Amino acid sequence: MANFTSTYDGATDAYFCDINVTDITGPFFILIFILSVIGNSLLLCVLFIYENLKNVTNIFILNLVCSDLIFTITLPFWAVDHLHHWVFEGFVCKFVTAAFFVGLYSSVILLTAMTVDRFITVVLHKLKINHAKRKKYAICSCVAAWVISISASLRDAMKVKVIEWDGFNYCEDESDENLGRYLQVSLLFFLPFAIIIFCYSAILKTVLQGLNRKKFRTVAVLLCIVAAFFIF
Repeated sequence: MANFTSTYDGATDAYFCDINVTDITGPFFILIFILSVIGNSLLLCVLFIYENLKNVTNIFILNLVCSDLIFTITLPFWAVDHLHHWVFEGFVCKFVTAAFFVGLYSSVILLTAMTVDRFITVVLHKLKINHAKRKKYAICSCVAAWVISISASLRDAMKVKVIEWDGFNYCEDESDENLGRYLQVSLLFFLPFAIIIFCYSAILKTVLQGLNRKKFRTVAVLLCIVAAFFIF
């Protein structure tokens, strides 16, 4: 909803538009929740029915789907918080915050691991790493992604609590610690982003040189996944 106010100062007309972003955010979260549940559920069905889960790429995608769904289940809670206020208990506040960051951090780490795997397969193909070793490395990477993301999210969950303000409750972070937050964001977002840019630059260079063209489809799919994630 937008409220428009017109003021007159001499010969100048000034129009101010005060848009309540909260009115947009809540429904948007619900829309993303619905689309994500449908899309990721269909992808799970395809993986289990038609695809080989022993495939390294599918192992990563399966973990990424789980990561997306964990992130998605938090959206209805935040939608209620934006549309009204926090109506849940303090434990739910911490749990939803932890789940939110577990989904966020794990997806970044998993996408980075997928990209490194593609980099090794396409650019460093002369190493000739067999499928068993690649599968072992993929599983270890997925386990590491979950351990790191859960550990990092606990820090965020411990800092939030239900705060009463103007007669309403809100799930907020009261701490003023910015250094730790910036360091965490740098390690879990900008560093993976730099790794992904480096790996895909090398991959695209190799593909454009005419080597390993049979890998082009897989590279293109993963590139679209990574690009969509970082854009949105």
